[in-house]
Amino acid sequence: MSVYTITLRPYLESIWTADSLISGRVNSIACSRSRAMGGGVAAGRVLSRLRMEPHALGLLGRSNAGEYLQLLENRAGEREFSLTDGRVAERILLRAGGSRLWLERAGAAWDHGAFDALAAGLLRRLEPDDVVVLCGRGPMELDTLPLPQDRLARFCRKVRAAGGRVVADGVFTTL
Repeated sequence: MSVYTITLRPYLESIWTADSLISGRVNSIACSRSRAMGGGVAAGRVLSRLRMEPHALGLLGRSNAGEYLQLLENRAGEREFSLTDGRVAERILLRAGGSRLWLERAGAAWDHGAFDALAAGLLRRLEPDDVVVLCGRGPMELDTLPLPQDRLARFCRKVRAAGGRVVADGVFTTL
């Protein structure tokens, strides 16, 4: 049995710290950690710790995909990300004097054709009892899914027709 995790919204996460922030001044900050993130990547890390061999899939914006893949290393198992125009989203946590502020730079627009090609490649090698894990954002964001629900539902039906199983996080409860 193989487990394939599909990260629908990959992002780079950085945590920056400062002693304090003073308006109107140049403030000194330091980056304490950067890492490649996304629901499927996180699921792959857990599966790797359980001594399973996950396969991480998804789409990455071409302009900073190298940084994402370098930070990911082999922590999410075997990986197969396709490139699309644009950049991987970035989330920055700024910690200063007990306050926390999240900043986000949007990622590439979802490329439906690239997802279809990624899905077709996965379906060609899918074997009975393989598991496909779909990971996106939380359940409050159904209206902002990168792919329309009907397309995701069609993909799930194809996985099941090939004998595979689909596991989805809470955002997909209506599929």
